[in-house]
Amino acid sequence: MSSFCTRSGGTIIWVAPQREAGPILPLIREMGSPESANDFHRRLIEGNIPADLNVFGISYIMQVVFFKELAEKFNVIHVTEGLTPEQVRMMKFSYSPDLQEAINALSKKIDRADVAIFPSGGNILPLVR
Repeated sequence: MSSFCTRSGGTIIWVAPQREAGPILPLIREMGSPESANDFHRRLIEGNIPADLNVFGISYIMQVVFFKELAEKFNVIHVTEGLTPEQVRMMKFSYSPDLQEAINALSKKIDRADVAIFPSGGNILPLVR
């Protein structure tokens, strides 16, 4: 996962189509809440699961904790076709309609960068040396 090899404050470009936002809107709304990742996690451990998330399994709900942590630690640019810019901003991420635009916008802010590309990034654990 990119979070294991990105410096705090660094940028992650996350490309995921998410062609249908409807089913995950409750998760997106929860990601946008002012509650920190730690506070939300603590609430889950205490059994205080938000009512609109009860239809999801706990492993799916834990994604909210993961994405809140990403937003707290990194600048995340989300390239997606299925979510609106408003929904992506609700997640506390930046929106880009396509990968090239995300790269172009980032290259205007950063002169030089170390880059790693992770196909199927959610399914790997990188070895950082």
